[in-house]
Parts: sequence; C-alpha cells; structure tokens
Amino acid sequence: MVETVINQNDGLLNIVATGGETSLAGDFPIYEKSHVTIKRVRGGVTTTGVLNTDYTIADNQLEVTAGFTAVLAGSWTPAVAGDTYTLLLAVPESRVTDFNQAGDFFASTLNQELDLEVQMIQQLRRDANRSPRLPDTFAATSAITLPEPVAGRLIGWTSADGVMQNYNVSDLGGVPISSFGSDLIAEVNAVTARSRLGAAASGINSDITALTALTEKPVKAINIQVFTASSGTYTPSAGMLHCWARGWGGGGGGGGVTAVAGASAAGGGAGGYSEKLLTAAQVGASQLVAVGAGGTAGANTGGNGGTGGTTSVGSLLVAAGGAGGQGATSATVSYNGGPGGAGSTSDLITAGAPGGPSTGGTTSTSGHGGSTSLGGGGRGLGSQSSNAGTAGLANTGGGGAGANNGSSASANVGGVGGSGVVIITEYCSQ
Repeated sequence: MVETVINQNDGLLNIVATGGETSLAGDFPIYEKSHVTIKRVRGGVTTTGVLNTDYTIADNQLEVTAGFTAVLAGSWTPAVAGDTYTLLLAVPESRVTDFNQAGDFFASTLNQELDLEVQMIQQLRRDANRSPRLPDTFAATSAITLPEPVAGRLIGWTSADGVMQNYNVSDLGGVPISSFGSDLIAEVNAVTARSRLGAAASGINSDITALTALTEKPVKAINIQVFTASSGTYTPSAGMLHCWARGWGGGGGGGGVTAVAGASAAGGGAGGYSEKLLTAAQVGASQLVAVGAGGTAGANTGGNGGTGGTTSVGSLLVAAGGAGGQGATSATVSYNGGPGGAGSTSDLITAGAPGGPSTGGTTSTSGHGGSTSLGGGGRGLGSQSSNAGTAGLANTGGGGAGANNGSSASANVGGVGGSGVVIITEYCSQ
C-alpha cells in the first residue's frame, strides 16, 4: 500500500480557464470527496459548486500525494474562457477515528488521522495569511477587539495600545475635510451622492467625467489650437485628456446713413461668448469648427447692419453673432445699437455687449461697436465728421461702428463687424 504524503501546501489553488476545459487538477491530496470546495467566478458572480452536480471526483483520486482531478459536470462543463475556479481544502474540524483500548493498531489509520490534522493546520495557516494582522514588531498591551458594527461609521485606533472604536467622519482630528465632503461621504447611495455633486442620477456627467480624466493620468503638456478661418476641423493632439473650448460669435455690422446732414447711425452688437470643458471621449476623433463672419455694413441708404455669424464646435459649443446697428435716415432721430449675441450648449454663456446708440443733429455722433472680452468694437465717429463706420477688429467678435454724417450731407456705409474666433486649450498626457 502506498502511503499518502502531506507536503507543504496551503490548500488553495486558483485556475483561470482558457475555454473548453472539462476537468480541474488539484495540487493537494484529499481523503474524502467532501474535503474540497470548488468555487467558480463567471462575469463577476461567484458560485459554489455542488459535488456530483457541478463536478465529480472518482474514487481513485482519493489519497493521492500529487493531488486529484475533478471532472466538471452539468452546467459547469465545458469551462468558458475567463472563468476562474478556486479549489479549497476543506477538512472538517473533527476526528474520524477513535483508537481502541485493545486489538489491532494499524499504522495506516494513525497516519491518516495525523495527515488530516496537518491539513487542518494548513487550512488555519492559509486563512490566517489571508486575514489582516498586526506586524510582529507591534507590542500590544491588551487584546484587540473590534467594536460593534454601526452603519455609516469608520473604525479607527484610539491610541497606540491597539484600542479601536467607531468614528463619525467629523470626529477625525487632524484630517481637514469640508462640510460638503463630509456630507458627500455620508450619503447612503450613489444616486444621492451624484445629486449632491449636481450630476444626473445616472449616465455620464461631463463635469464629473472630465474630473475623472484629469485624475487618471498626469498632465504633461498644454497645447493651444486657434481657429480664425470661416470653417475648419478640430483634431485633438495626441494624449489629449480634456480641453477647454472657447468661442466668440461674429460682431454685428454698423448702420449706414443717407445723404442727410446731421444723420448718425448706431453700432453693431458684439458676438456672444461660450466656453465648455470637454473630455477626449466627448470630442472623439474630430469636430467641425465654424467661425462666425462679421455682420455686413449697413448700406449708405440708411440700411441696418447685418447680423454676425454663429461660431460653433460641432454641437458641443455654440456662440451666436451680434445684431446689426440701426441705419439713419433722419438727423432728428437717435437710433439704437444692435443687441449682443448669445451662446448656448455650453458650461458658461455670456452675451456680447450691445452696440452704442447714435445721436443726430448738429453734434451728431455715431454709435460704437460692442466689444467682447477680446475688445475689438469699432470706434464711434464724433461731431461733424462725415465718414463710413469703423470696422470691428477681425477675430474678436467686436461690432462695427455706425456711419456718421456731418454738415457735408454725404451718404456713408456702416462698419463691418469683426469675425469670431475659436480657441481650444488642450491638457495632454504626452
């Protein structure tokens, strides 16, 4: 008879299936088929197998020093790629033999009893090694006992001698945390936590997603892409984590004046402003960029200035152009400047400044063009000057100034509005 040898082993074996396996090979001996527990993890779900239903073990696999083979059965066969099987030694804490006062005393019976006791010790060592424990250098003066579980509390040390108790987050001295952070940690589920962050109850929130992208990888480079042409394509730089997109709509054109002495036209409104923080996932491979043109000049027949064009980055950011200023056909009427453009589909939206109104008569003064945060509004014309309106500066979104007519009574066109611009600042990991 070949005696079973119990070698050094923790009685735990993990096997990751490549797909199609119909059996599992354990690397430790067992005396009974019930002395092993087999667990399977598939798709994040752990299932404990049932002997003779999910797997079988033949009689000749018992008491084999090299280990045993379990044959998968039922819904467990064959294995699926990625399945993880855990084979656990599970010897019950009991004696299987009671030695007699007299009679035969077999060495094999004693060996089996001692083998099972060694396997129980191996199980204890395995479980102890997989549990939290104090370092050998820690000199505890009393037994360490966990406090009673309390929902929503943290466990911490009260002193260096190993005493533990439950704490509220607010009890943690020396750890700076805002009341907002404390309340966020105390939320009972993800839905209320997202609500406190200002996010939807489910799905993707751009602000939270952008923050996640920022913290996942360090920013090593900052790039700036500027778009001034009427159309283009934004293609993110390599390693772009997130970007700050800003757009200014085109400025409205200034109004024109007829050949009426003292007539004065109003200025065009500035283009609207929009900005948005975007992740690489939101931008994708590329986005079409449109830069709003400046509004047309008001005709010298007293025509109104044209509305500036809309600036956009795909559908992610939109900034409307400013309205044109009113043209002038009379010296006794003051005309209104065009309203500034608005924005939409953005994190921050600011309307452009309106164009200035005009003042007619012997001290006629035309309205100035509205300015954006980049400036650029056309300068209004002063008393008795007789000129076409001043244009708004290109790529600022500034409005054009209105035309003015002095005593010469000559017809003049308004100032053309300034075109818009898109500026994208990229934060990249390379």
